[in-house]
Formats: sequence, C-alpha cells, structure tokens
Amino acid sequence: SPIPHPPIEDQLAHALAQRGMSLARQIGHSDFRIDIAIRDARDSGRFVLGIECDGDDYRDAATARDRERLREQVLGGLGWHIQRAWSADWAQNAEAEVERVLAALADRRQGGKETV
Repeated sequence: SPIPHPPIEDQLAHALAQRGMSLARQIGHSDFRIDIAIRDARDSGRFVLGIECDGDDYRDAATARDRERLREQVLGGLGWHIQRAWSADWAQNAEAEVERVLAALADRRQGGKETV
C-alpha cells in the first residue's frame, strides 16, 4: 500500500493546486525524491520548482549533513531549484508559506532560469 504523505505535504499541494499550479508528487528515486514538483506552464514535461517538506524522508536522513548539504548538492546537480517548507512554519501561518512558495516560483519564472 502507498506510504501516506505528511500533512504539510498534502495541504501545501492542495493549496498550490487550488491556485492553478500543475503538480507532480514524489518525483525521483532512492533517497532524493522531490515531495512536490511544480510543472512549467509552457511545457508540462518540465518542472520549474521542487518543494521539500520536512516529512519522513527528511527525518529519516542519517545525519544533518545528509538532510541538508548532500541532498541540496545532488538535487542541484540534477538541475533542481529547491524550496523548503517547514511544518512549524506551516502550523503558524500556512498562507505565508504558500506565498513564500509562490514568490520563489515567480523569481524562477522572472529569471528565465532553466527548468528540470
């Protein structure tokens, strides 16, 4: 049976989908999955932003180095631009977290940077 997503992941994905974002979930393989990936509006086969939530994959990483620098290096090397979403911030102000993701997305689109 599928592994349930952490609540922040489901709630953030729902909030972004409500704002018209086309999303994919759990993109990638091994220990380097992207929790939520936002598709390029002009090319649905490409992604403009990956969002990592502090759920099971994050918690299960062996060390802080694995959680932070190593993941970022591997995913960045694959062309991903990653935005993090934290459960504590979501619990305090979910709308501000959605706005933070939308701002990061706007920066990516405005900069005309490459997509994955």
